[in-house]
Amino acid sequence: MGDYASRTFDEAELLALGPHELEEAEFYDCVFRRVDFSKVPWRAPRVVGGRFEACNLSNVDLRNAVFRGTTFEGTKALGVNWCELRAFEKPVFRDCVLDYGVFQDLRLEAFVGTDSSLLEADFAGAKLAKADFSRSRLNGALFRGADLREANLLGAEGYAIDPTATKVRGLRCRFPEALSLLAALGIRVEP
Repeated sequence: MGDYASRTFDEAELLALGPHELEEAEFYDCVFRRVDFSKVPWRAPRVVGGRFEACNLSNVDLRNAVFRGTTFEGTKALGVNWCELRAFEKPVFRDCVLDYGVFQDLRLEAFVGTDSSLLEADFAGAKLAKADFSRSRLNGALFRGADLREANLLGAEGYAIDPTATKVRGLRCRFPEALSLLAALGIRVEP
């Protein structure tokens, strides 16, 4: 098991470490740049304060992984079950594709998912108070039972949130998307 701090890895450098060295490796403030993690044999990595830039994490098994204070920029992570991580704290996603991701019942206060695609992502029961989904695409995303108090949906599109089944006090959103909140209450707004 290796420990790495303040290093930048591309795919070749990460693969050069080998499977034994990568097994349960710990990365502190490291940058992963243009890495296709479907080709990397890491198991239960621990990433603290790191950054993923233009990486592919789609359908990667992240069981027992730890991500604390990790930033993802321009990264694709289709179908990832984020609930399987041992720890997932204060993630920041900017300009990412997180379609079909599962975030059910996670404690993600102040979650950042800006300028990203979260199509059909499942946030049911998640604690998302003060989350920032600004300018993101949320078509088909599920929020039933989630806590979206004081969350930012300004510029986000495609969401449908039932305020009778979701905590929404202080939620920030814009017209016309805000009409989806009224529709769930049986209120019709006519031109």
